[in-house]
Amino acid sequence: MAASGEGLVDIPGVIDDTAGPSAEPDMGPVQLAVRSRLRQGQVLHTPTQQKPFKVGRIDGDGVVLLLGKGERPVPLGWDCLEGVVPFLAERGTIDIGGRHEVAGNPGTLDEYLKGCTPVNTAGWVAVLLEEAGIVAVVRERPARVRLAAGPAASSPRSATPIPATESPSTPEELELRNEVARFEGRE
Repeated sequence: MAASGEGLVDIPGVIDDTAGPSAEPDMGPVQLAVRSRLRQGQVLHTPTQQKPFKVGRIDGDGVVLLLGKGERPVPLGWDCLEGVVPFLAERGTIDIGGRHEVAGNPGTLDEYLKGCTPVNTAGWVAVLLEEAGIVAVVRERPARVRLAAGPAASSPRSATPIPATESPSTPEELELRNEVARFEGRE
């Protein structure tokens, strides 16, 4: 083992999780998108009540969300987060359905996530994945989620986040916003 940097030791086969999106060759699309678009300490807001929460940590194990006023740490592994994509691909647009019970709300994102953690994380995870470009969230009650269309969902390495207040910069982003607007009944 050779020392590199101050107090750091290179260990063969161990990857530095701080090295960015190209650090691990086996990362799935969700992990790539999250690592390229989000950062530790980033503040996000719940889908309907707009309550703040933080991204506590992003590392090789997954993401730790800091929820509520007390910033309760809730870890979510990459296997769980990667599984959201096929879950939504099979179901299309579904209710987020978060509830504060151990049993998941049937037919919702909450149902899937309760298989990973007993904590109600559905709304927070939906926003995290939306920020990463993986899903689109409809914020009217009941809040709903579906896979995003366009480059962010299929190629997170090349995607750049576009805040909802900016004009769409690509035809795919415009198509996504129009589809959400049709779903919400605004067109």
